[in-house]
Amino acid sequence: MLLSYVCLAFDTKEETEERLCNLTQKPASRLEICNPEPCPPRWFYKQGACSVTCGEGVMRKILYCARGAEEEEEEEILPDAACEDSLRPQEQET
Repeated sequence: MLLSYVCLAFDTKEETEERLCNLTQKPASRLEICNPEPCPPRWFYKQGACSVTCGEGVMRKILYCARGAEEEEEEEILPDAACEDSLRPQEQET
C-alpha cells in the first residue's frame, strides 16, 4: 500500500492546496505493508491424465497442500497435515 500525505486545512480538516502547507516538512511517500500475515494453507491440485482417450473416463487430480500462489507470491508447498482444517477436494471426477 502506498502511504502518501496531503495538506489539510486546520479548521475544516479538508484537503487543501499544498502551497498552504510547509512543504519542507512534508514526509516522503512510502510503501507500507498492510497485511503482513501469510494466507492460511489450502488444497491445490494439478490436473492429471484422463483414464481413457475417448468416451467417459475418470480425471485424476494430483492434490497438494500449499500457501501462497497469489499473483506475485511464490507458492510454498507444505505437508498435507498443514491443510487438515480445510476441505480436501475429491481426487477424481468423471
